[in-house]
Amino acid sequence: VPSGLDATRLELREEFQEEFERLALFLKPLRLDQVLSLTQWLERLDETVATFHYWESFIGRDILQSSQELYEDFTASLKASGSRQPLMSGQSFWDLVEGHLLKGSVRGTGEPLSGLQIMSLSEARYFPFDLAIILGCHEGCFPKALPQDELLDNYLKKKVGLPGWEMLEAMEDQTFHLLKARLPNLILLRSSRLGEEQLVRSRFTEALLAKNQLEETVLPTAEDFEAIELSPLADEGQIEAWLDFSTGRISASRLDKLLHCPYSFLLDSLGIQSEASRTDEADTRREGEWLHSVLQSFITGKGPKGKIADPFKRSDLSEEQAVERINFITNAMVPIDLKESALLHH
Repeated sequence: VPSGLDATRLELREEFQEEFERLALFLKPLRLDQVLSLTQWLERLDETVATFHYWESFIGRDILQSSQELYEDFTASLKASGSRQPLMSGQSFWDLVEGHLLKGSVRGTGEPLSGLQIMSLSEARYFPFDLAIILGCHEGCFPKALPQDELLDNYLKKKVGLPGWEMLEAMEDQTFHLLKARLPNLILLRSSRLGEEQLVRSRFTEALLAKNQLEETVLPTAEDFEAIELSPLADEGQIEAWLDFSTGRISASRLDKLLHCPYSFLLDSLGIQSEASRTDEADTRREGEWLHSVLQSFITGKGPKGKIADPFKRSDLSEEQAVERINFITNAMVPIDLKESALLHH
């Protein structure tokens, strides 16, 4: 934020200049064009957080507690090494802040804290989710297996000042209990076997079963699903050379496209390419969201703004009518900035 103040000042209208100067004055201690000790940077960051009354802006207690713990853990770890770090540039300090303190605000998977998130246990404990599902809750995975150190016995390790097994166990316990205390709903999943090896369920699961008088729910295995009799496909074998088509080779990029957007994969297979995708300014995500909405509306008849057509019934439509239906929905739902897309003409 501080590095962009000069450019922002030039674009502001005159009536906002006075307020902006006050903001710039508050943020001046955090400008990137300074070289200070790590301890000084942390003091200035603490003063800025206090000046803006940051902790008073939270409505929910859970989010407030999570944010404070994350901030305090971050600053405490840096303060511990501050005496050994003589000088640090502003850019280096903000890289630390963005890489560790703000990493939960911009995630590589999904939108920031919305919908389904996939993250590590140590990261998940800071966020007040409605539901969390932990995979691999068996001994050796969660909690992790104790290291088999052949050089030093656990007793000797502690005698020479190295962390022993108890430290590792305590860290696993703390992670689990912090996570459980903050979540209204928690699901622990485990496998009974790994190949020929019989797995032992986690001690965390054992403790919850004993304390709350619960029982494990056994989910169907892959063999159970395979035993379910499937109805034959009506069009099976009707496509010419269907066996060659179904067992053909596919590149990694086309497989990725198939998994993420089957409609886009179909267009690519037919040799149809959007003009938008050939420009650097193309918003491929918007185009993908549009295509997914078209497929969904083809079945339900409903779009983001309401009803577009009657619900789809296969018995009522011929192939020609189905093509007309998807063309109509595609044109009805196209965003304004994508009206010139080549997809519309196919």
